[in-house]
Amino acid sequence: MRIFIDAGHGGGDPGAVSNLVKEKDLTLAISNRIISMCMGNPNLIVSRSRGVDQSVSLSERVQKAERFKAELLLSIHINAGGGSGFESYILNKMFKNKQHTEAMQTRLHRTIIDNIDFKDRGQKQANFYMLRQSSMPAILTETGFIDHEQDRKKLMQDHNLTIIARAHVKAIEALVREQEDTREKEQLISGSFRLKHHAVNRQVYLSSVGINSEIRHQFIDQDSYYRVVIDQTLDKTWVIRKLKALNQPYFII
Repeated sequence: MRIFIDAGHGGGDPGAVSNLVKEKDLTLAISNRIISMCMGNPNLIVSRSRGVDQSVSLSERVQKAERFKAELLLSIHINAGGGSGFESYILNKMFKNKQHTEAMQTRLHRTIIDNIDFKDRGQKQANFYMLRQSSMPAILTETGFIDHEQDRKKLMQDHNLTIIARAHVKAIEALVREQEDTREKEQLISGSFRLKHHAVNRQVYLSSVGINSEIRHQFIDQDSYYRVVIDQTLDKTWVIRKLKALNQPYFII
């Protein structure tokens, strides 16, 4: 799974500030820990908006995530404004695959809450730029309130930042497991034919471009079909991208 980690604010934008503690420093510390922890997982490919204290515009952050072809954009923030606890956000408007993003938010939110010592403020929706402008599922987390004394004390301790980062990584890993479970159940089909030799021709062509497949004889509403089923060990995202580039048909069941 391709994950883009966005450390909120940075450079000339400190984010929320309280008692000389700056949001940009906390988000960077948490994000860098997340990146380091993800490096050891072969199922995760990670990139980030910034790894040091620098200014990165919101549009540039989204563009980086798009170029990376992220399957999830995770934006890390610290809250402010007179509250306490953890909350997560997705976009508050209708968009493609919103139901899928909501399911991802639920899994991520619950996993994080189970692994940190912060009050649960719930799953929320808002019209934040990072959520609005990204084409991939995007979730923004707000861990603690920098202007709440007890929250701030927790955030100022390195071991708590590590716990917060590890909770995010556990949540990401939970999403990967769910994705793999779903993919194992799904079949990616590149053609369904009445005549077997047509299916064989498609299979030979796919093999020539590096896509392994098998032919399955199936009956649908008492009609006989030969389906070209893509090898399930292949990365579905890569296969679909390649099929689109080659203008080859496909569907998922």
